[in-house]
Amino acid sequence: VSCPGGSFSPLPAAPECTACPAGAACPVGSIVPNPCPPGTAAVEGAAVCSPCSVGSYSGNAWPTCVTCPAGFACPNGIGPQMCLAGTYAPDGSTNCSTCSPAAWCPAAAAAPLICAAGYACATPPVACPNGTFSNPGDTKCTPCPMGQACAAPPLTPAVCTTGSFSSGNSTSCLSCPAGFACNNTICALGSCWTSCAAGQFALVG
Repeated sequence: VSCPGGSFSPLPAAPECTACPAGAACPVGSIVPNPCPPGTAAVEGAAVCSPCSVGSYSGNAWPTCVTCPAGFACPNGIGPQMCLAGTYAPDGSTNCSTCSPAAWCPAAAAAPLICAAGYACATPPVACPNGTFSNPGDTKCTPCPMGQACAAPPLTPAVCTTGSFSSGNSTSCLSCPAGFACNNTICALGSCWTSCAAGQFALVG
């Protein structure tokens, strides 16, 4: 008499059948347990190995499948496979997703990271040079406009005050020289001031 499914016996006559151990399958008439291959699992007394559910995985002869960890992908119940830089995956993923242009993803990222102000989005983000600026999520650094100053890349441009000017890509506004009057804050060096007329004067700025 053969052993029923979920049990086994090495003896032909099967005087005593033993429950199939966890992590293996024992179809009808088994004389030895059959280890479950990766991507499947079986509890004690199973006749067949069951495939892992989507987003979970198993190794060789595992009793249960486990959820794929964040930053990794588990296709077809196999894994985990680490996500490369520029991709990400929350837990329970079967594949790694591409990072959006406004974010960056280091290797094994669980979610996209928004690029901070003062950086151009890349993997990793690139710091903006002086005289430029960027807002969170920007993919490039923007030159500071004429008539404004960018004291530091993370800060938004500040408009030059009356009596000062900038010619663009500037970290600060320049004061109009003494004896001259600024008629425009948006100009190149030396082109936005006029000499004071006879009988008039102007201090710096």
